[in-house]
Amino acid sequence: MAHANARLTPAGRLTLVERIAAQPRRPIAHIAHEMGISRTTAYRWWARYQQLGQAGLADRLSMPIHKALLRLLSPRHAEPATAGWRQITKASSSNATATRRLTGASTASS
Repeated sequence: MAHANARLTPAGRLTLVERIAAQPRRPIAHIAHEMGISRTTAYRWWARYQQLGQAGLADRLSMPIHKALLRLLSPRHAEPATAGWRQITKASSSNATATRRLTGASTASS
């Protein structure tokens, strides 16, 4: 969520596309410059507005949709064995070390 003075809150995006729509002969780059945003950003919001209307100006997730869906579908808690494995693998220098720790195998090679 953007802070109140951000240039491109949903209300700021609406202002941008209203200015572009009101002055169709004026370059979008000039309007973007007046609003203090990049030309690329202005074109992106204009394209979303043309495609989706005002709904296209709403905030969206910055992560890819498939990752967002995985996050929503994954369980909120992990099994204790899985959680222990994650802690060990993060602390170890390799998965082989983690495997030895879990199985209790000695570090000496035979």
